Amino acid sequence: MSGTICQTLKNNAVIKPPTWKVAIQALDEALSSRILAKRAPDLAFQPKLLNLGCGPVRYPEWVNADFYTFRWAMRRFPKPEWVLDATKPWNCQDNYWDGIFTEHVLEHFNYKDAIHAIVECYRTLKPGAWLRISVPDINKYINGQPLKTEQQRRPLAVSSAAQQDGHKSVWDPSLMMEVVAECGFTNIRDTGFGQGIDERLIRDQEVRREFSLYVEAQKPSTQS
Repeated sequence: MSGTICQTLKNNAVIKPPTWKVAIQALDEALSSRILAKRAPDLAFQPKLLNLGCGPVRYPEWVNADFYTFRWAMRRFPKPEWVLDATKPWNCQDNYWDGIFTEHVLEHFNYKDAIHAIVECYRTLKPGAWLRISVPDINKYINGQPLKTEQQRRPLAVSSAAQQDGHKSVWDPSLMMEVVAECGFTNIRDTGFGQGIDERLIRDQEVRREFSLYVEAQKPSTQS
């Protein structure tokens, strides 16, 4: 059992945390969702642009939104402008945002929760506004584009895309486009890094370029 592939598979294994840690994390997230989650900010500036699932990446004069827990507060992780659990109903009025950008967020949700987030994007976007989505592209993983030697084998590539870094869903452009279409969006495009209709939403990180997909879609304008 000392061969190279065996060691690679061991290193690639997802380690399940102990039950007590899972329980504490679930309690922390439940309390945070009830106590810390807020209403979308009432902005004085225009346009109203949302960076959904911002993590540490914050854009000036945007609303940078992410979930925030007491555990993160204790670690002094900077609090976003909007504390939001995107998998729950958003405390935000209809037709509010002039554009939404989300990068490497939806893969951390299961499909049900990811679809819920896309539906909420649709509801809260203004008619005619654009949504830009970037997530890991399973096709690029399988084709070896993340450029990691241990991922050149197809099973390891799939495992990495589907299980590592807290990923709960796997996407390719065709699946993402079909989902956003069923959620009501139109003018759906499988675009590329740094390419898009609404230039304000092109915030793609170079470090994620080689293994990401980029899909943009428009909420239809109000029908007469």
